[in-house]
Amino acid sequence: MTEQTFGSVNEENVFKALNALKIPFEYQYEILGGRSRAGGYVLDFLADVAPQPIPIQVQGAYWHGGSMAPYEAFEIAQIQEYAKWVGWGMPVLLEENETTTYDRAFYAIREKVGVG
Repeated sequence: MTEQTFGSVNEENVFKALNALKIPFEYQYEILGGRSRAGGYVLDFLADVAPQPIPIQVQGAYWHGGSMAPYEAFEIAQIQEYAKWVGWGMPVLLEENETTTYDRAFYAIREKVGVG
């Protein structure tokens, strides 16, 4: 088994919390072309929960704030529209302060996703 690498400590905390909550998920799930040259989006996580999958985005200040904030707002709107179109639940946004530790991520997921 290869070791998992993460985009941030926050994503690693969410990864571990989803596992602890026994929520099946895919990490770095590509939609609308994903990483292709044509463009698209990469969801941080796609949680496989009943009655429908829920996208989870980790909103860290480095990647999701500052001068990129207008693009980030557009991206979130696109992900929300895609989620509606394919019948997923509405995306859950986890702010950086909710994922700075494993415990914080665990409780934020439990509260916002409504499982565990």
